[in-house]
Amino acid sequence: MGDFAPALGLLIIAAITPGPNNLFVLNSAMRGGLAAAARTIGAITLGSVFLFAMVKLGLDAMVNMVPMSRPIMGFLGALYLGWLGINMLRADQEKPAVNTRIPHHSHVGLTLFQLLNPKGWILMSVYVTAAGQTQITTLLIVLLLVMSACLSAWAVLGMFLSKIVTTQLPYFCCH
Repeated sequence: MGDFAPALGLLIIAAITPGPNNLFVLNSAMRGGLAAAARTIGAITLGSVFLFAMVKLGLDAMVNMVPMSRPIMGFLGALYLGWLGINMLRADQEKPAVNTRIPHHSHVGLTLFQLLNPKGWILMSVYVTAAGQTQITTLLIVLLLVMSACLSAWAVLGMFLSKIVTTQLPYFCCH
């Protein structure tokens, strides 16, 4: 556990602090409740598992060998976030009577976004490296548990905020 404690701490801090994934979950919970947030959490977690597998297979080292790959990944990730932001701003201005609206992002796109997220690549690279000789099954189980727990906390926050905020977030922020 000595080698693993720093890796676990890093994973918890990275998963709970605000970032695009947390905001996707918050938005899903506010708009579509816990069911929508659970689907979003599933998509993010699946993408993180793909990223974890790629790092374990050594693809991270290959990405590091191509100097322009990180800026290109960052640019593509920023484009995707921009597209999501524009769609949120263009959303209907009235909150639906029944809170079952489907979130404004594709779950497949959200899964693939994890592969374009430079923070995700860095996190997984450091997590795998810092964990040392920890069994891969242990790393994967801990990854799933920590990601699910931290993102679920954001979903609960989103449900709480949906009770307080009576208008949709883009309308609230921009008018």
